[in-house]
Amino acid sequence: MPGQQTLCPLCGARFDPTDAASCPSCPLSGSCTALCCPRCRYSFPAETPIAAMLRRALGRHASRRAI
Repeated sequence: MPGQQTLCPLCGARFDPTDAASCPSCPLSGSCTALCCPRCRYSFPAETPIAAMLRRALGRHASRRAI
């Protein structure tokens, strides 16, 4: 989805995963789903839809408990 920002877990940079090139040294760069941060070149797995759903659900649950 264009415009959606991803946060690098190593350096904290925000970037658009569709604009980020895959890791240049990886032989699987064409079929790999890992993201590579354009600032620090750290590669990490893309968030799966199930993980995103759990993160949103747990975030909502934690915000209700804080009230």
